[in-house]
Amino acid sequence: MRDWVCQREYRQTFASPIATGIAALVAARITYKFGKTQAIIAQQQTDVAQQQARFAEVRLQHDIFDRRFKIYQAVRIFVIEEIVRHSRVSDEALETYLRGTVDAVFLFDDQLTKYLSEIREHATRLRLVMKLLKEGASAPDKRTGYVNEEAELVTWFQRNQKVIIKKFKPFLALREHKIIS
Repeated sequence: MRDWVCQREYRQTFASPIATGIAALVAARITYKFGKTQAIIAQQQTDVAQQQARFAEVRLQHDIFDRRFKIYQAVRIFVIEEIVRHSRVSDEALETYLRGTVDAVFLFDDQLTKYLSEIREHATRLRLVMKLLKEGASAPDKRTGYVNEEAELVTWFQRNQKVIIKKFKPFLALREHKIIS
């Protein structure tokens, strides 16, 4: 019986530290696994955040392109369709041009914004000259001056058809974007 009691005391003496050691190893292993899993999750979250940032950038570029292209369309339709092709500047067309280009100051540089103002000024002057000619200028020398000015203004718009493309091209050129996977 004494052997049994000795063995029991021996087990009680050493079993408790061994169990504690095993428990500590199991806890360390579990903690290591959780830590590694958390690191993987953190990396995946970082990847997702980077993809979302790239997507937001592409979306912003798309939205800016759309807004810029609408302004380009307003200019092109006004200059080419209204003035060059039909040789007129109606109040409605001028109003459509003004509404179509009102946001240009926020989307383009000062140089292009000034150019759009120049188009507006030339169109306004052309509209006035055409109106004066239609109403019939009283003095023949004034009429000749108005006819010459009308021809100069129409010629300016004809020459500027290609200038419009050149001025807008840097703002409408599509940049390459990688597709987000």
